[in-house]
Amino acid sequence: MLPLGRGQQREHVVALNNSESAKTAAIPTYIRNGDFAKAYGSGLEQLASSDNRLLTLTVPALSTVVYESANQIPRSGAAPQISLEKPVVSAETNSRMLVSAIVGGSSFNEVTFYAKVGNDKWQPIGTDDTVPYRSPMTSARSRTGSG
Repeated sequence: MLPLGRGQQREHVVALNNSESAKTAAIPTYIRNGDFAKAYGSGLEQLASSDNRLLTLTVPALSTVVYESANQIPRSGAAPQISLEKPVVSAETNSRMLVSAIVGGSSFNEVTFYAKVGNDKWQPIGTDDTVPYRSPMTSARSRTGSG
């Protein structure tokens, strides 16, 4: 089943257990009442997420399991609300400017950030699909006067 490109829009649940005994966990997913097939590891061949979008699985001791959704992640019914935060200099990114966005809702989102310097064309600077959505800017793209 693996690897898949992002165009397939399938959800993968990866669970690791560093305990010396089997552990059960309920993992949040984007898919309500969806089927998941085991792609790697030991465990049940098929699982299903619940009505509240939880996938309950058991991971054997000192093991990893991967499950892949049978169906695509559902599309949101409407575009999410989004707001941009003021760029900040970040120690986390070696003192580069860090741009970030707040996206409403609970769907899977992918945010691509663009920057423009002077009259140049807009250039992509990064894409993030994990909350908090953010991307560092390179020094050439964060000069005074960039938009």
